[in-house]
Amino acid sequence: MAQQVTTRTISVLVSIVLLAACASAAPTPAPAELGAPSIEVVADGLFAPLGLAALPDGGLLVAEEGTGRRDDSAGVSLITAAGDVGRLVSGFPSSRDSGDLAGANLVSVAPDGSKAYIGNFGATHLWTLPLDDSSAELPAAPLTPDDLGQAMTRLNNVMVINPFDLAYAPDGTPVVTDSSGNGVAIENADGTTRFFHRFDRLADPANPSVTVEAVPTGMARVGDEYLVTLTGGCPFPAGAGQLVVIDMQRNQRTIADGLNMPIDVAVGPDGALWLLEFATFTPDASCFTGEGYQVNSGRLSRLAPGCFVDGALRD
Repeated sequence: MAQQVTTRTISVLVSIVLLAACASAAPTPAPAELGAPSIEVVADGLFAPLGLAALPDGGLLVAEEGTGRRDDSAGVSLITAAGDVGRLVSGFPSSRDSGDLAGANLVSVAPDGSKAYIGNFGATHLWTLPLDDSSAELPAAPLTPDDLGQAMTRLNNVMVINPFDLAYAPDGTPVVTDSSGNGVAIENADGTTRFFHRFDRLADPANPSVTVEAVPTGMARVGDEYLVTLTGGCPFPAGAGQLVVIDMQRNQRTIADGLNMPIDVAVGPDGALWLLEFATFTPDASCFTGEGYQVNSGRLSRLAPGCFVDGALRD
């Protein structure tokens, strides 16, 4: 991958929807007042980028799924604060799981900035990369998994298979969604893994007798609770996805349903929730070819500040 990237600015149409404007919420612009987004491309030529994490100096780490051709093309790229881009870590396996890319799904920087966590499909643990001043620069040659540490290691038959997103408990302990395990796990004090929540199957709104796996993906912490997007599994029925909130006591509440493959959630500095839906899937299309995802059907939605209060969505 080239060490330099050409920066260019492009304008695209993105579906941004204001899901709710609660009467008691802070004043919020109407959807028309939000304006069309201006999108700047800061790196291209990446291999199926999926995860993203900001470094303290303004640089970015990007987790890449790779080619999916049963090679070692997955990894993590570094975009420095100066705009240089290149591979920081290479050599993770890249394949396909039920037709979808399976490589390096996530990268996340610890709250204290001391390390980055990396997750790749099938490793049964997370990887750790110490961060220091030298981490802000591209290495002469990419690091490999042999250069990394491990976290959330396997405990007997308890392990993460497909770590997708990572949040942190109030004390900084990593908490991860496992899309294949349909659950959320936390690291024990000894560095091993414990699942504290498993998700039930989701019903097809058009045919409730048909259910699909929950497939937890994106996650964000709010206080002592965790927002989690449930993407839903094959055949990805329209409207089956959900945004839920869970806690360490296995409680679960639905915040929003009727979603199409929700894949990520974030809390803005003003308290608004940003919800990303991946795509609408064509009914009866094959789950294994990748051709069922409808073009331009992804959506970014916003729940206004004040709508999500004390773990509940207000009318």
